[in-house]
Amino acid sequence: MNIKISTIREGCQYLLLYLLLLCQDAGLYRNNSTIIRNIIFFVCIIFLMIWKAKIIVYFSLVALIMVALRFYHHDAQFIDELMKVLEHLLVAYTIFKIDSNKCATRFVRIVTFFSMISLIAYAIANFVPEIYDLPIFTSYKVAWAGSDFIFKGVLFYVYRAFEPFRNNGIFTEPGVYQIVLSAAIFVLLFNGKSLDISKKKKVKYLTILCITMITTTSTTGYISLVALILLGAMQRKTVFPENRIA
Repeated sequence: MNIKISTIREGCQYLLLYLLLLCQDAGLYRNNSTIIRNIIFFVCIIFLMIWKAKIIVYFSLVALIMVALRFYHHDAQFIDELMKVLEHLLVAYTIFKIDSNKCATRFVRIVTFFSMISLIAYAIANFVPEIYDLPIFTSYKVAWAGSDFIFKGVLFYVYRAFEPFRNNGIFTEPGVYQIVLSAAIFVLLFNGKSLDISKKKKVKYLTILCITMITTTSTTGYISLVALILLGAMQRKTVFPENRIA
């Protein structure tokens, strides 16, 4: 599949959706959190100013207070966690403000797009891992479980040499990836009627997402997938047939 961008508004929403994914402990975010956070605040504030959202005043005020506390408060980790919460709320609100009718559709599309990339990258990692030794793939250390591990690639996939059999997408661990996949599957199964996606493509997207979930080898992901499919099947037959995927 490919993502077609026909308007500036659409492009802005896809950009912010990508930034929202990065916030969820993506490989690129892990070592560049301050830079990415500043980019997110700047981009969101600019967009909200363009669309004259009154809430921008409150977000800006809270952000400035937190930045000040970050320098003067003794518990910097606590402030950082608050900044993350504000960051997520700000980017999610901006995404919704840009185009509330299309945000769910574009969320599903961008997650499915990266799922396809991750499946290809996952296959390479298991059959031709030498490719990740090429200089085009950025190498960096990540402190994880009390040790430093080498990760490679950041923008579209993160390769972990110590666990190549687990698909973690652009994130640093499969457990995070399965949450994003579960969210997209949930939208497809339980909010399918509101999506601007054909029935045939919904089935295609769901298949890709389910296969990707399987390759994460995440126990929580498997439980979530089974639960979502069972609940989706029950919904289709009983209470909300108008929201079914097909």
